[in-house]
Amino acid sequence: MLDKAGITEQRAALCGAAGHAFYNTSKFTLRDLKARANQQQLRADFEAYLDGFSSNVQDILTNFEFRNIIPRLSKADALGTMIAKFLDPEINLSPNPVLNGDGENAEHVVGGAEWSTLSHDAFPAMVFDFELTNPPYGKSWKMDLEAMGGKDGMRDPRFKVTHKGEELNFVTRSSDGQLLFLANMVSKMNSKTKLGSRIAEVHNGSSLFTGDAGQGESNIRRWIIENDWLEAIIALPLNMFDNTGIATYIWVLSNKKTKPRRAKVQLIDATQWFKPLRKNLGKKNCELSPEDIQRICDTFMAFQGTEQSKIFANEAFGYQREVALPITYRGKVLQTSYRADFLCYGEILVKLKALQKLSGTEESQVINYLKASRLEKSLLINFGAPSLEYKRLILTLRKSAQSVDDEVEYPQITQKNADLRKEAQP
Repeated sequence: MLDKAGITEQRAALCGAAGHAFYNTSKFTLRDLKARANQQQLRADFEAYLDGFSSNVQDILTNFEFRNIIPRLSKADALGTMIAKFLDPEINLSPNPVLNGDGENAEHVVGGAEWSTLSHDAFPAMVFDFELTNPPYGKSWKMDLEAMGGKDGMRDPRFKVTHKGEELNFVTRSSDGQLLFLANMVSKMNSKTKLGSRIAEVHNGSSLFTGDAGQGESNIRRWIIENDWLEAIIALPLNMFDNTGIATYIWVLSNKKTKPRRAKVQLIDATQWFKPLRKNLGKKNCELSPEDIQRICDTFMAFQGTEQSKIFANEAFGYQREVALPITYRGKVLQTSYRADFLCYGEILVKLKALQKLSGTEESQVINYLKASRLEKSLLINFGAPSLEYKRLILTLRKSAQSVDDEVEYPQITQKNADLRKEAQP
């Protein structure tokens, strides 16, 4: 109509007709596209729909490279699902305020680059009863770190704390800051109410083991576990998320644990509790059904040891690296010390080797270390063999009535060749 009227500057009229600062001149609506059954036709019509938007929207589509995603969505048969999400009345994609469950404006919703959770605390001095988040995995936070003064200049009290008289720095690798999001939430737990706060946060597997003892990731885990805030870690099924098959875990924290849970951590294996999707969405091929969710909740609430639920003391997740152990000879403590590779649970000496094969020489060496340090248990691990070798040695010490020297019983040795899986460690 505007063309027939000879109107060349049509933007104002089209925006006025649309009621927005943008418009679309294609012959399609999203509801039209939702009914398409053929993926090839759906893709062609959706691209035509995008081409019909005004120039200001075209700038957004181009700068965010939105069209580059369309082939992947179409190939995965997920384009129709995405369109259905755009049409879902329960999802607010409009510029109108986000409403809470009572139909009122939701409070404390902020966003934008200036409100990065790590470098700009949007809620200083505030606490919350419930906190939920799914932080980014493997995403660089280098710019945030620089804005916060770098590793040495970090002063943010969320990420630098005093714990048991020791200053702990939580600065993690700049390539992955997901555990910092957990530290941020812990800093906002409410300790003044009877029930305290509860946190549920989704992580990938790296949060369980990255970071050596004394590094940022390890310090965060140690701080959480030694304060007895970690209630459970729930292993979720694989392929739960689009375009990735990584393993994911829910960390559940509370600062007011019930008495049975104190000083304990529950590990729940929910990897086999899922409902297959009728049609894959990229790599996502399953979801948690209401029954699966209830099963996880029931297992958590029961807090019992089963095949899918293991309960450990907090101390089971800790180790110390390169610990200087005092050496005793003829009942006297020498000025020198022995530096163990690792000390687990405060009593298990771990010795690492990289040899083609373990021999009696290494066993004798470890026995001497046990006797000198007055420890009784050791784990000898060899990474140099074709398959992983490890031996467990137990040394029983007893005091002789005639001598201050210790008599040594022959150590019990158990040898296995097996894969050694890395456990979660603070």
